[in-house]
Amino acid sequence: MKKKLIILANSEKLCAYRMISQNLPPHQHHIEKIETHRHHLSPDPADITDDDGRFPSGGLPHGAPMRHGEAHGRSLEKKKRLLDEMASAICDIIAHEEFDIWNLATPAELSLQLLKRLPMQVQVKLTRLKKADYTGLPTKQIEHLFA
Repeated sequence: MKKKLIILANSEKLCAYRMISQNLPPHQHHIEKIETHRHHLSPDPADITDDDGRFPSGGLPHGAPMRHGEAHGRSLEKKKRLLDEMASAICDIIAHEEFDIWNLATPAELSLQLLKRLPMQVQVKLTRLKKADYTGLPTKQIEHLFA
């Protein structure tokens, strides 16, 4: 039997499970949750800092102050940081677990960009990619989805 790892991620949470055994009675769980240090992904520092351009500098001829900085691409930068943190968390889990294959479930809008950020040796062992958010499901349902 191949050892399987299941990773579920969305923009706020990351969960991981390992396959225990296929030979357990039907009423027992065949997967167990892995305790991760990154259960909740950390907030973006841009969310807790002051807005861009809040410091007046100089002035216009009619007396209105000019401001430095504008919010250029803030949402894109936040998404890139989130994807980098998710990829790092997945690589940490994969580095510390023994497995032959692994499965990933993440929302469709994140999945392909997240895969591009994973190293090739991690991507090679990926056997199933589900483009949905399953982080809130109970263990039994996760087990059936990835059986």
